[in-house]
Amino acid sequence: MSDVPDLDHLLSEHANVGPSKPMSYLPISTIERLLGMTIADYARLIEQRGSSCVVFAETETCIKSGAVYAYSKIDLARVLVRHSFLLAEHSWPEAPAEFVRKVAQEWLDEDNPLKRVIGAAFGDHPISIKGVLINQDRVLLLLNERDEWDLPGGRPDPGEDHRAALKREVREETGLEVEVGAALDEHLFEVLPGRFVRILPFACRLVGGSDVVLSHEHLGTRWLPLGELGETIAGHRLPACYLEAIRQAIDQPLSPSARVV
Repeated sequence: MSDVPDLDHLLSEHANVGPSKPMSYLPISTIERLLGMTIADYARLIEQRGSSCVVFAETETCIKSGAVYAYSKIDLARVLVRHSFLLAEHSWPEAPAEFVRKVAQEWLDEDNPLKRVIGAAFGDHPISIKGVLINQDRVLLLLNERDEWDLPGGRPDPGEDHRAALKREVREETGLEVEVGAALDEHLFEVLPGRFVRILPFACRLVGGSDVVLSHEHLGTRWLPLGELGETIAGHRLPACYLEAIRQAIDQPLSPSARVV
């Protein structure tokens, strides 16, 4: 299923900042088109909740349509103080307002150590359950709307078991039936600048046929031979966290009881 939340949840998730999530943002296009709000109304909503707000035009940020950032000065300052040495080492500001501006302007590489600070600042990361499905020395990849290779899976429903959720997601996205095995190492993935998701991958085994019936949520699919794994496949990026999960699954026993996590 899609990782896009319903609109009420979207508004609540990004307008409410505090100790567990000191800062957040939404693209201007999302505010105007999905929420049906003006930028002024959204900014006023944030300020009415006692938080700070800054609007960046598309020329001022790496977000294509521009973005509105909400942040709690006190709670963000606490995060930045805890990481003051790392910030100073990389010449990044420790003051909350300047830090927000820096985050809005720069999209860091995945292995940049400052990602730890940015991840802590955005807090409360949603979970996405992903399946590494290997069959006949091939792994299943899906092409998403960001023009990147993806693994099948998505968000569990409230209270839903992670393995049950993954079986459901794989069936809905690909029409395939799988057995869900051992948990692999989780990763914090920046799907958009400043937007982090906890990726919880599992090794999977195909049950039945391998013909994919692709849902509307993805643009394409490929059973990739394991020998062709790499950071770029057919001109499309395979995020490092997925590449690592696939490599781990290759050496990982399928049984969920074979590994303590």
